[in-house]
Amino acid sequence: MLRARRWPALVCSRRQSSSSATHGRITSPSLCRDVLDRLAPTLHQHRGCNLINIKPGGGPWTAQLVEALQPSIHIEVGTPDRRRSHEDEDDSNTNTTICQHAGSLRDCFDPSRKLLSPHVLAASNGGYTTPNNDLLVVANLSGTAMSTARFLGSPAAFFFNDLYAALFGLRDDIFRHGLVRVLAWLPEPVLRVLMPRGVEPRSKQSIKLEAAFSITQVAGAARGSLPGQEKRWPALEAENYSAVQAEAGQTPANRREVPPLPMLTSLPPDPVVLRKSQYTTGASFVDDWLRLDAELRDEYADWFATRAYEAHPPRSGPREDRKLNEWRKYYSRAKTLHTRYQKILSAVNKQRAVDAKYHALFSKHRPPTINRLQSVHNAAAQASAALQSLSREAQIQAKKAIDDYRAYDSSPRALEWNKRTVDPLVVQASEFKPKHPLALVVLTPRPSFRTSLDTDSKVTCFDYVLNRLSTRLSSSVGEAMQRLIHGPAKDFIETVPSLTDPVRGGSLDPANVRMRSLPASTFVDIAVAYEKWPLRPSTTRMLLEMTKQSTFLPDHD
Repeated sequence: MLRARRWPALVCSRRQSSSSATHGRITSPSLCRDVLDRLAPTLHQHRGCNLINIKPGGGPWTAQLVEALQPSIHIEVGTPDRRRSHEDEDDSNTNTTICQHAGSLRDCFDPSRKLLSPHVLAASNGGYTTPNNDLLVVANLSGTAMSTARFLGSPAAFFFNDLYAALFGLRDDIFRHGLVRVLAWLPEPVLRVLMPRGVEPRSKQSIKLEAAFSITQVAGAARGSLPGQEKRWPALEAENYSAVQAEAGQTPANRREVPPLPMLTSLPPDPVVLRKSQYTTGASFVDDWLRLDAELRDEYADWFATRAYEAHPPRSGPREDRKLNEWRKYYSRAKTLHTRYQKILSAVNKQRAVDAKYHALFSKHRPPTINRLQSVHNAAAQASAALQSLSREAQIQAKKAIDDYRAYDSSPRALEWNKRTVDPLVVQASEFKPKHPLALVVLTPRPSFRTSLDTDSKVTCFDYVLNRLSTRLSSSVGEAMQRLIHGPAKDFIETVPSLTDPVRGGSLDPANVRMRSLPASTFVDIAVAYEKWPLRPSTTRMLLEMTKQSTFLPDHD
């Protein structure tokens, strides 16, 4: 029997402020309309369905959602009133459907309570691979930390524990009558754990959800609110932003994402240029430099015209003013950062060009010729030499950019964020109460996930593989496999075709690609191959090793 515990990365701190821990609700009718307009192409298939609404929290969202879906049955979970009209939520709404109430999600699926329609309860889901559009789950996962006998953490953490475990018939088993879609409002910090935008913050939790669900972010805070590790290489951000603009015309102007700003280091180190440009930077000296430049430029016009930008100013001649020397020091720092950026950019572009050549060679039906393959190998050696010539700090930035590019260029793409076709609707804090913005995501279970992991031993191997590899995501494939495999890692890698296929994010050289840039489907491939590996530990031993590192809560029973 599969057992499960909580996701440590999603557990809320006891010191979390009370304002951020309050259950949030949407107060803006215009936001609700814009969200439903965005969802309309896929929401129509659920019209007349059974709707389970978990802790809706009041406000116009529930009323407008019910108006759009016209559900045959609407069950509110976790609301204090046992029966109430939708008119209580929005006086302008003419829908007087009376809600049914359930104390918990498990009560909704209890046949003795008869809350769901008979045809929904009669539907079976053999193998957990059959979609069911007659049932839709909507959840508001904001609020204070939950505390039970076996769990302490946020409502989002508790819900996603159940959601993943339900794919295997555990916990509330909400997929017992078919794979249902879930619409969930989440706090932004939780969203960044579950749906990272770059490879650096990937974790065991995000990889599991990416493998099991198709995740689409419908609404959320603007890009500028992201922390540093979430931000990708600026050139990739700009390229990705341009790629999704084809559908941006249908987005209301006030909901559109702004274009990403370039890095300061990508611009010429000239105050005249910087003063006219918009950019992002963490360099604190830039503002001081621009103020000093504005003070000196008119007074020392000749000096700026002849000597300010000299690479090696002559030591002879009249003594320069102290402020001019200070200006030159600022300029030297900015020039050094710009030069380092250009070197990083050159190394990253060379490696991406090599990856594109490998991709082109192996995307054809015929195997590549020896001469063409050797030519690409030579280019790869030159790109590797350019990368090794960088300083240690520059190599870290370059390798992260290369990993982000590989996650974006692989087929299928790694990270659900890379798969989006349009940017999420931008929300404002003032549209929520309390004023902490929430993000809306849609999770659709992948039937292929359970098709691949169709036995208990494969499921155990998948959990074991991720437990072992999640602490080695920044390692190369070769190093990570050596940690996982009992026996020659090279032989095992040959049993996982996606690890050596450049089209699917792999590489002919296991030392040349890192685990964190691989698609989640490759981790499933590794688990399936590991289950067949003759030198792996027994299933019982793997379960014992995972006892203290298991991912989800135990069953209530």
